[in-house]
Order: sequence, then structure tokens, then C-alpha cells
Amino acid sequence: MSFKRTVSLFICFVLAAALLLPAGAQAAAGMDNFDARAVSYTRGQFSDINESAWYGFDNQKSVATACGLGLMNGTGSGFSPEGSLTIAQAITMAARIFSIYNGDNHVFEQGTPWYQCYVDYAEDNYIIDKNGFAGQMDRKATRAEMAYILAYALPYDELNKINHVTSLPDVDANDEYFDEICTLYCAGILTGNDAYGTFTPNEPISRAAAAAIVSRLALPELRKSFTLTSVPSSNGAALLDYSHYNAVSKPAKINTYNDFVRAWEWMLVNSVYMERFPSDLLFKSSKLGFYQEAALEAKSVAALNYYDYASFLGKSTIETEYLYNASGDCYDVYFTLILGNADGISNSTVSLQTDAFESTCADIVAGLYESGELNTSMTNKQKAYVLYRYVALNTSYDESYTRYTGYDAAVLHSAVCQGYAGMYSMLCNLAGVPAAAMTGEVGGVSHAWNRVYDNGRWYYIDVTFADPVPDSPGYCDDSWFWLDEATIRTIEGGRSFDSDSYEYINTFSLNTQAADFSEYSPELIESIEYAA
Repeated sequence: MSFKRTVSLFICFVLAAALLLPAGAQAAAGMDNFDARAVSYTRGQFSDINESAWYGFDNQKSVATACGLGLMNGTGSGFSPEGSLTIAQAITMAARIFSIYNGDNHVFEQGTPWYQCYVDYAEDNYIIDKNGFAGQMDRKATRAEMAYILAYALPYDELNKINHVTSLPDVDANDEYFDEICTLYCAGILTGNDAYGTFTPNEPISRAAAAAIVSRLALPELRKSFTLTSVPSSNGAALLDYSHYNAVSKPAKINTYNDFVRAWEWMLVNSVYMERFPSDLLFKSSKLGFYQEAALEAKSVAALNYYDYASFLGKSTIETEYLYNASGDCYDVYFTLILGNADGISNSTVSLQTDAFESTCADIVAGLYESGELNTSMTNKQKAYVLYRYVALNTSYDESYTRYTGYDAAVLHSAVCQGYAGMYSMLCNLAGVPAAAMTGEVGGVSHAWNRVYDNGRWYYIDVTFADPVPDSPGYCDDSWFWLDEATIRTIEGGRSFDSDSYEYINTFSLNTQAADFSEYSPELIESIEYAA
């Protein structure tokens, strides 16, 4: 616990004793004040509480205890166990704990806003600093902020040390609120998310988890004694998954639509800006425009698969060479595919920025593995969420509209939607989470976002919308994570998909309304499905 706050608490208790001792109705301060409170919780009183869940009446009774002690209330329609705790709610719980412990019989008269009486009480009693969270009361509290607030709800000597915790996988002595977090771990009030004690300090905390924590604060017999397991030493770089990129190969010839897709993908991943491909196609010259349009459309499909690279190279060109035979057919065909940067950045600069982008993203994912925020036992959804929050919390939207690439987002920490989507695609795929991009329009404005493939379905994720403008450090809007297609198409006015306009006809271009995928290998079907 920090020395500054310890001194403040000491002053608080001295003042409280001096001012309140004459009042005969006041109870003596102590933990017995919690035991004396009548527990008034009826099993099943909240319709959204599963009493068989870990926090329910049939197990830890966390919600029943927190509500019965008067530390938490319902939300109007229920308890919202999976809802996120706000700053105001965390302060409210700390104020109630402090008041009960001190036996001051304080009456919290709610007004407008409802939480002001609790904030005033918390500030007056040095639970929080004056104006410490001004203007932030309605936002989600991080787990670290929650620990910081609740650590001062009781005197330090009531947080008896029953565990020996001096370090955590994802919190160190240089981090904000380290002292308060370690104090609660040592007291058995916080236990972490795994055997290593991983805390995820920047994540929001659910109301059910908060109920367990305040219950342990109030009733020492509920506190947990444990010994943390040391995190195995690991080389995060060894856990990086490059299979999405290593699977890309150069087609020997371009004879089908999918050959065009593969060619563009190979060029994007390997930063090849111009390549000439032979073809066995035989066609009338009147069909030349058809093949060239198909080739450029194939670039759009490839770009969705590899938007992390495509965010640098938005310009594409196709050149066709051929000879005529006696029947007027084009033969001995060569297609030259050309990539370029639409914003005028030279190819040499693109190569340098691409290298820096790749290495930065690799360092990010490796570092998250080494810190324990990512681990190999996580589901795709869990990994995708860690990376979703990482991008939102470490990137700001470029309101000058001059930064468009994954490099801008990852290295310079500022970009428009295109950069967010490119960075997120790279991070997910390096973590073994199959990710791609989506482009379209939102309210008539061009936009880019992502989707992740998991358990046979696509789930949509918009990291740009998760990050407020102007930037709000420490805030991430979780409502844009893991949406189904129906939701992403209709939420907040809806959005269109550019892929809806893609057409494939016969062998060369495949009609998505009557597609026969039997002649295509699985890896090529993956490319086709982006437009299905």
C-alpha cells in the first residue's frame, strides 16, 4: 500500500474519532459490524441469477452475501451478473463498506446524479482523492481501478496478510495501483484468473466477480489462502503462428479465378510489386475485358484475406499480352499483375514500413504470451478479445485522415479504420486466430473492420468503433466484439458489405448463387467463401 494513502487514512480515522465519539448512537468500529447485519436475500429473487452458477446461492453465494450485507443492489430488471462494474458502483461499494465498518450510521440520500452522495462520502473519508475520477463515473472500471478503490474501504490492519504475493504475471511494481492490487492478493481478497495469479488489470470486471470481492472484504472467513504457481519460462516468439502466411504459394500459371486470387495473395505477403504469369487460356479478344475485370476483383478477395498487407497497397493494375491464331483467338497469354500504394508512397518505403509492421506485431503477440495475457489454452474468442482490447487501448483514431496503414496503427499508434483492421488481422493470425477483413460502408461512408472464423462460423469485430473519438485512454467499448452477421449488418444504421457485389461465373468466375465447389481444393474454397 502506498505511504501517501496510508497517511491519509490515518488522518481520516483520527478526525472521525474526534468528531464522532460524543454521539452515543454510533457503534464501535470493527469487522463485527458486518456480522451483525441481517442477511436478507431470497434465493431466486433476481430473475437473471443462475443460483447454480459459481456466484449463485447453491455455490459461493457471492451475490446473496453482497446484497444481504447491503453492499450491492439490483439493477432494476435484475442483478446483471455479467454486466460490467462502473467507477460509480465501485465507489458506492467502498463507501458502504467504510460506513458499516465504522458504525457511523451514515444515511446516503441519493439525488442527481444518484451516486454523488457516495462520491462525496468517499472523498470526505479519503477513500478516493478529491476529483480523482471526475467525469468518469459512468464508464466501466478496470480491474486495477476497482482494486485501488476497494483497498481503502477498510483500514490497512484489517487486510491481514494470509498469502505471500510479491509479483504477478501481468502486474509489476512500475504499474499504477500495484501496491493496492498486491495488498488485496496478500489478504486473500483477490485470487487472479489462473494458477499463476494473472490479474488482467486493464480488463473490466463483472458485477458477479465484484460481489465475490466485496463479500471477502466484509467477511474475513471468506478470504482465500493460496500459493501461486510460477509462470513457466517461455519464449513468446516460439508461439507465433505463421501458418496463415506460409500457406501462400505462387501459382505456376493463371488459368482460373482462384489462380488470380492466389497470385495476388502471394504478391501481397511477399511484397512483390510486379509479376508476370503465363496462362493456358484461349479466348476471343472480346473477352479480354472480362478477364481483366475478374483479375482486379480477385485482388479485392485476396485483400480481404491479407488486409494486413493490403492496407499498404490499395492500387492494382493488370496488363495482358497475347498472340492471335487463325481463328481470331487469343493464345500464349501472359498476365502482369502490378501492386502500388494509392497514397503515393514509394515501393521502397512500403517495404521498409511493412518490415517494421511485421516485426512490431510479432513483438506485441510474443510479449502478450510472455506476460500471460495470451496463452495456448485460450479459445479463439478469448485470444481475439485480448487483441481487440490491445489495439483499442494502444491506438488512437487519426482525425487528420493521413494515416491509413497497419504500420501507422502498430508503429505510430494512430490510424483510420483501414490501419486498425490491418493491424488486428496481423495480430490475430500470428496468435493462431483465423482473421480477415471486411470493407463496405457505414452511413454512406467507406469503412473497414474484421471478422474471425471460429467453430464453423464467422464473427464480426470492429476495433475502430470500440475506440472513442477523441481518444479516451483506458477505454474500450466491448459492444463491437464478436457480433453475428445479422447484427453487424443492422447495428446503428447498418452497414453494407463490398463482398456482396462480387460475382463468379463458370470455371473462371464462380456464381455464388449456384456454386459447385467440388473442383476446388479446401484452401481455394476458403478464398471463395469471402464473397459467398
